Amino acid sequence: MTAPMAVIDALVVQTAAYMGEKAVAPLERLHALKQKYSRELPG
Repeated sequence: MTAPMAVIDALVVQTAAYMGEKAVAPLERLHALKQKYSRELPG
């Protein structure tokens, strides 16, 4: 499951780069969720 997660993360980063500044808040929320559920996520 590590490879699919890496692909998804790369897509999120590229989308955020395209969106610019308005992508910062959602990315911070995603980061917080990943930290909160890190033990339950694959990889």
